[in-house]
Amino acid sequence: MEFSEVQVGDNKENKLQQVENPLVSQHKGRPETKRYKSSTEKKSRAKYTCKTCGQTGHNSARCQNR
Repeated sequence: MEFSEVQVGDNKENKLQQVENPLVSQHKGRPETKRYKSSTEKKSRAKYTCKTCGQTGHNSARCQNR
């Protein structure tokens, strides 16, 4: 069995191409949301609960009943 070389002229397939880094890289973690939230979808803030007296609005470091 003989193999013959096939010459294709100045075709880009014959030339070695240098592999470069991608233009855009992916970041780690969950992807960010791409929509604007409605004004009715506002987040409610978490309320502090004191472990000493059980009241809301402050934590045990700022409790007046210590």
